[in-house]
Amino acid sequence: MHDAIEKLLHSARRFYKLPYGNVLPGLTKQEYIMLMVIQQKDKQGVGSLAQKMCCTMPAASRLLRSLEEKHLIRRMADPKDRRTTLVSPTPEGEEYIQRGKEQMRIKADKIVER
Repeated sequence: MHDAIEKLLHSARRFYKLPYGNVLPGLTKQEYIMLMVIQQKDKQGVGSLAQKMCCTMPAASRLLRSLEEKHLIRRMADPKDRRTTLVSPTPEGEEYIQRGKEQMRIKADKIVER
């Protein structure tokens, strides 16, 4: 039993250290995670995203700007409160997310097989 737990912990560490750039070229680990957070709930506010990412508003804005330049997200004013900016993935962003999930699944399977 101890060996199985040790193997599981080793696999988890290897998975955590996966280089996201190899999985999804062109995205940093933070950008990929932000994209995943955005995909969880459509039309989220920047403040909510910053809180979920445990980062400051300026850091979240930089990540969002980068994702927007890559055409993976879109920002729009909240119709209920024009001071709030809402964020959602573009169709390209959704496709990128699905491709990323599949690549991560393949990488995870290889790690667990070892």
